[in-house]
Amino acid sequence: MEKHYIVEVKYEERSSFLLWHVDGFILSDNKLLVFKSMEDTKVYAGKENILVDDRVDSFDYSLTAGLIARIDDKDKCGLLLNLWNLLSDLSKATGIPFEGDRDDVLSLYEKLVFGSDLPMLKSNTSVVFNNEDKKRIKHVLAGGIYSFRDAIYPD
Repeated sequence: MEKHYIVEVKYEERSSFLLWHVDGFILSDNKLLVFKSMEDTKVYAGKENILVDDRVDSFDYSLTAGLIARIDDKDKCGLLLNLWNLLSDLSKATGIPFEGDRDDVLSLYEKLVFGSDLPMLKSNTSVVFNNEDKKRIKHVLAGGIYSFRDAIYPD
């Protein structure tokens, strides 16, 4: 049985919960399945016989600007990479375009990957984000957050 993960998405003091698995987010009638509470998410998973991991990944969109300001810290860079990946998966699930999936921003995505210092890369590459990189990353992530707001917070 494939393991699923609960993802909490916070935006403007509101939280929604999604179920994610290796192939993307759970849909219902071709729409993103969104829950209002952790309890509702777990109840649904139990009814549908879905194996859910114990950990919960939480993304607080309001912290994005602060993370970008400290992007040279590999942990902060890793959080931004996770957010980018979340938005990309949301795009695939909803059909809403995400600028971060375009070829012309691939170099920024790669910088986030190497800046996160992921253990599997075993790279000693030092990544420097200039002000233009930071502005562009902020633009891409803010645009993604705005695009998916209605899908994640339907009411």
